[in-house]
Amino acid sequence: MSSSKGYPRSIQELISRVQVFSLLKCRRCGEEIERSFKKGEYVGKLTEEKCPKCGDKMFVKYIYMRKPRKR
Repeated sequence: MSSSKGYPRSIQELISRVQVFSLLKCRRCGEEIERSFKKGEYVGKLTEEKCPKCGDKMFVKYIYMRKPRKR
């Protein structure tokens, strides 16, 4: 439930209003891909994903959120 000024009352309410993404970057060739955030990720973490271009491991470069687009 929102407060009277429209601000979220809790972190869970805020998270339910936005989409969270991770930007992954390849260590070798610099290729970047965006995908949904996975719980437990942090900036700099090596992921299990392999680069689609060269096959090397990727790391989390950014974690960010966006409001969903209105339809």
